[in-house]
Amino acid sequence: MSLSESPRVWLITGSNSGLGLTLAESALAHGDKVIATARDLKKIPESLAAAKPIRLDLDASDEEIAKVAQEALKIYGRIDILVNNAGTGLPGTVEHMTDAQLKQTYQTNVFGPLSLTRALIPSFRAQKSGAIVSISSQGAITSWPGFSAYCSSKVALDYFMEGLGHEMSPFGVSVLIIQPGFIITDWWAKAAAVQNSAVSEVYPHIGGLESTMEWAVGTGCVSDARKTIERIYEFVTETGEAGKLRAEGASKLPLGNDCSGIYKNRIEQMQKTVDVCAPITGSVNLTDEQLAEVRKSRGAA
Repeated sequence: MSLSESPRVWLITGSNSGLGLTLAESALAHGDKVIATARDLKKIPESLAAAKPIRLDLDASDEEIAKVAQEALKIYGRIDILVNNAGTGLPGTVEHMTDAQLKQTYQTNVFGPLSLTRALIPSFRAQKSGAIVSISSQGAITSWPGFSAYCSSKVALDYFMEGLGHEMSPFGVSVLIIQPGFIITDWWAKAAAVQNSAVSEVYPHIGGLESTMEWAVGTGCVSDARKTIERIYEFVTETGEAGKLRAEGASKLPLGNDCSGIYKNRIEQMQKTVDVCAPITGSVNLTDEQLAEVRKSRGAA
């Protein structure tokens, strides 16, 4: 079915709080069907009473996650939109994060979502429609000191999804990446719970979560969660103002003034690197004579 048609079937991970909850509520309000996942089903609020709850722990084994995917498919017989929303934050310097914390961050933010996505890809291919959506972050555009674990995990999943987008395009399946800027959700409280106080003592020049929040509020770079979800809903379903971007070939949606600013800064930095390094960058290519020899050896001359 076309994504602009209702009712669509959504599978949204981490539906019990934050953006996942708001998106699930929005989908239901639009008359769509929602399969809501959470580690603890008791934490799914009454506002999602119309949704079909299913337990999903992204830290589980690939086999267990794949089993959940198949159970989800049986509920309505199809899934039109998969939203990889659930994730975790790990603030702190590279020195202070433990091996266990780093591995768990990647399991929750990268490997778990990939296991779920891979388990559902055959069904998307078979129905030749649908969308696979990842709720990423402005942290996938640049890496901040004290947030490298989180930012790098978002980059990793984004690049998997970029490649997947090209793989799925011939089957009529869209792969979309949403990159919100600063939003006040329970993500910050959860991240604060694992923040290492020793970081500020050893690295006093690196601000923690509180200073990041102060910067966002002070500069006015704070997005409204419900407005953010409205744009995400439009973009994914190809409806409304944001939905028009899909016709122009957009597969990524940056949201928030801070995200826009980070994109512009990144572009400027990359252009400067290209310009400054150009003489050296091009100095390592094979000469025409060397290339001719390679082609000859490959039978392409």
